[in-house]
Amino acid sequence: MKRNNLKDLFKEAAEIASKVPENMQPVAFSRAIDILLGEVPDTKTPKKGTRKKASSSKKVVERKKDELVEQLLNEIDSTKYSIISKLNRVLERSLLVIKIANDEFKVDGLTSPQVAKILTDKFRLKTSRQAADIALRNAGDYLNRVPDGKAFKYKIMQPGEKYLAKIIEKKEKE
Repeated sequence: MKRNNLKDLFKEAAEIASKVPENMQPVAFSRAIDILLGEVPDTKTPKKGTRKKASSSKKVVERKKDELVEQLLNEIDSTKYSIISKLNRVLERSLLVIKIANDEFKVDGLTSPQVAKILTDKFRLKTSRQAADIALRNAGDYLNRVPDGKAFKYKIMQPGEKYLAKIIEKKEKE
């Protein structure tokens, strides 16, 4: 936008904002700028007692996450990883699932609900989302925890791989 156009834009937004009470003028100014630029955010508020529906882009992301879990459930060879049943802790099992996803399927990180679903549905090791979340959240430097929407995605790091290899080696000797 050219400098003169910006001046005109701000002048018009200031005129609009001056018509509201003083304590609301900063917000009114920002909203006026958005409207004048054609960037009108969704301001509809749901009626009392109703829930706002997820946006279509949010649904697409959720669908992709569901498809990812379904792919992993269908393609992980559970017989290849029978050692998982010998692992006693949710953390160890979760680390192995994250490592399998990364190494075999190039999936860099999973959320705790995804890990719990794979442990429960693929390996038949009943694990709640909450148990997986607590174990992964307290994993220290074994995992990198990154925001993923409202949840967190956990990515295995080298210390986690070393820890897991040591545990697996010990369990295989038993």
